[in-house]
Parts: sequence; structure tokens; C-alpha cells
Amino acid sequence: MRNLAFVLLLFLAPAWAQAGDSLLLKLSSPILLKGSDTIAYRDPLLVWVNHKFLLFYSYVVTDPDRKVYWYTAWSASTDLRHWTAPHVFTPKSQNLNFSSPGSLDRVGKDWVLALQTIPMNGVRMTDAKVKYPEDTSRLWMMRTRDFVHWSKPELLRVKGPEVSQQDMGHMIDPTLVADMAVPGKWWCFFKQSGHIFASTSMDLKTWTFHPRAIVAGENPEVLVDHGDFIMFYSPGNGTGVLRSHDGVTWQQDQLSIVLGQKNWPWAETRITAGYVADLRSAPGVGKYIFVCHSMGPGKARTNRNILANCNIVIAWSDDLKHWTWPGKTD
Repeated sequence: MRNLAFVLLLFLAPAWAQAGDSLLLKLSSPILLKGSDTIAYRDPLLVWVNHKFLLFYSYVVTDPDRKVYWYTAWSASTDLRHWTAPHVFTPKSQNLNFSSPGSLDRVGKDWVLALQTIPMNGVRMTDAKVKYPEDTSRLWMMRTRDFVHWSKPELLRVKGPEVSQQDMGHMIDPTLVADMAVPGKWWCFFKQSGHIFASTSMDLKTWTFHPRAIVAGENPEVLVDHGDFIMFYSPGNGTGVLRSHDGVTWQQDQLSIVLGQKNWPWAETRITAGYVADLRSAPGVGKYIFVCHSMGPGKARTNRNILANCNIVIAWSDDLKHWTWPGKTD
């Protein structure tokens, strides 16, 4: 009850920041949430809702017995500097590990969040070898009206209703986007077999799979820009950008976004999972905001920089091409 009361107070409280202030210029570090040897913040999704910033993310926690669990959580802020403690709303289970929030959309009276499961049974921080997700990773969505109470996860049957959950295959990183031209039509982009694929639906329940691979990578996010779809996705490092008129044929739009990685030892393993929020109308912002997570230190991937020591990083832009972040010098 104490946690619920705090959350309700947070959402009803007046904003700390005044609309005329530039919140971005007050940031002293590009790191919004800093990981540790027992915590990783990954896969960020930032929105402006109810006069607050909500930052969703994968919250990876190493327990005292060294077992590692993934959760989906959010933190709230009114100034982008001070964030509430993680509000976890998915269960503790290595056989589920709900994570990677990919999109948040208003559908009727509900907010709909797309996310995944990433089962990693038995994984411990003490393991010598990196353990990757099991083949039972699937795509899901959850609904809420207040961000405190959430519906039971609903399986996204993106291969079509005739394909069983068992036969859908390993898939991760869902993102939902409304079609530009057809009211009520939804796209779901996701990663499978090393590529990004798409499915479409008119009701978020019955899906038609489009088997044409779009691009190698993961963590797709799609938004609309000047009548085009623009996709942000994760190649081996950085965030790639593609553009499409129809959601089917895609062309590279710009070089991968790596921000200040070359000067950040804490990001030398990888900088990835970029997400862009259109906050041009948000008070004190007026920009496109880019968030991603960093991995490091160390160039080689280990459990210590994949399952721990990951930070959420921020940058911003007026045109989706030129990016600025706190401390940028060139």
C-alpha cells in the first residue's frame, strides 16, 4: 500500500520543472540511470504522459545467491535528472524474464506495452561463459490505465492464429506502430533468425505474418517522419536508421548513431537499443529525445557487462540526424 500511495502521489503532484526552463541543458551527465555490479538497466523506452516522464526498461538484477533475473520496470521524473526507484510490474521467474519494452501506445482507454520473455534458466553471475536466451522467447503485450495495475500478458501471435506458441520459434524485441494510411491497422516489428520481420493486424489479436526479412539487427522501433516510416534498430554496435514509404521496402537513412562512445570507457563493449521519443511538445524539452543503453567496461562481452554495469544514456536532436548530449565537446 505504501508503494501504491507513493506512485499515486507522484502522478498527482505538480511538476518540479517550469515549462520555460530547458531541462536538457541542466543535465550534467549523459547517464540517466547508472548500473552496478548487480544491476543492469537495458532497453529503454521514454514517454511523456500525465505531465511526467516515464522511462521503461529491462531491469536485470543479480540476487545475493548470484542468480540473475530480468524484469520490466519503470521510473518517473519531472526533470530528467531525478528518477524514482524502479517500479517492477512483471513476475520474478528465470523461465519468463519479461523484458525489452518496445512500444507504448494508447488504444481506447488503455495503454498497451509491447515486450518479450527471455528465458535464461539457471544463469548466474558467476558463470564463466555468457549464456544466451533460450528458444522459448516470445512476444507479448500488457495493458494498463494507471501504470500501477497491469493486465495479464497477452501472447502476440505474429505468425498467425494457426501457428502454435511452440511452433512460433525464438523471437524478441517487439514494437507496435499504427499504420499511417489505414485507421485501425497495426504493424508489429520484431527480431527472428537474425533479421527483423513484420506482421500486421486490424485488432491486435489476429496477425498476418510478412515473411520478407527487412534488415539484420534487433531492437526495432518505428516512428512516422514526414510521411515515411523511420526505423531505429541495433546492428552489432550503435543504432542504425532506415526509412520506408510502405513499411516493406527500407533504405539506409544515415550512419549508425554511437554518440560519445569513443570517450566513454563505460560504453566500450557496446552502445545499443536506441529508442527515439518525439518530445517536441513536452515542456522544457522541445526536441526528439534518444535513449539507449551502454555496456562496459571491456571490449569482450562477458556476463559482467551484459547482465550488469549497463547504463541508460540520453541525447537529443532537432532533425533526427544531428545529436547532442551532456558534455559533448565536438
